[in-house]
Amino acid sequence: MIKTVKQEREFSLECAFQASKVFENGGPYKDLLNARSLDAKRDPRLKESGRLIKFHFFNVDWELEPRTAFYDWLYMNALHKQPDLSEQVLTYRAFSDIAFNPDKSVNCQAYAAALYVSLQERGLLSETMLKDKELYLSTVKTGVISNAREDNTVQSPLI
Repeated sequence: MIKTVKQEREFSLECAFQASKVFENGGPYKDLLNARSLDAKRDPRLKESGRLIKFHFFNVDWELEPRTAFYDWLYMNALHKQPDLSEQVLTYRAFSDIAFNPDKSVNCQAYAAALYVSLQERGLLSETMLKDKELYLSTVKTGVISNAREDNTVQSPLI
């Protein structure tokens, strides 16, 4: 869940992500912040409003490239604002997202969690970085990003 400081509103990450989409013919659909996550994800306007052109979240525009930057930023902010949960996540070194389908989405919770841990371990994660879009983007653009994907390569036997 994401909880805003100024307005003390609370909504799911999924609702924030879907409500931030801006299309050629509509959006952002801010009413989706009040929806259930599954309802927000399945809202017909998201399919009927044309091509996705950007994200708009709390008066900040996010371009579509890097492809997962906005989702990862949302995820990391939500996680960072929940110290008990973020401390647990930081104890792991590998993540899996059983719901991730690369044919339907480019965003992956496992990737966002791994990025959070990586940035923390490298000393790059800070409140300032999470609040400053340009600093965040310059930090995550420092290397090649290869999103999680299914690998169907058949490996040779070990013995």
